[in-house]
Amino acid sequence: MDLTESAFRERQGETFELVPAAAGTAELRLDEVNGLGPDSFALLFRGPLPGWLPQRTYHLRHAALGELEIFLVPLGPDVQGFRYEAVFNRSAG
Repeated sequence: MDLTESAFRERQGETFELVPAAAGTAELRLDEVNGLGPDSFALLFRGPLPGWLPQRTYHLRHAALGELEIFLVPLGPDVQGFRYEAVFNRSAG
């Protein structure tokens, strides 16, 4: 499956399972999909508190998108949980 901005937009608000669960976190919710340009977009995930996941590539599973390897960067906590960002850049340069 081609992981495009529109494919993730259709899944906004849905849950992605972290496989295997790490640091007490088993699920991340896709809260935002932000276009960054013609070939780039960012995903904002939210996980539970307390605890957080360190920056690295994680194996995620989604019912419609299947198995994914996504590099997550921790952004910090807010009142709803701990935020993580993944940036996709599809430019040929």
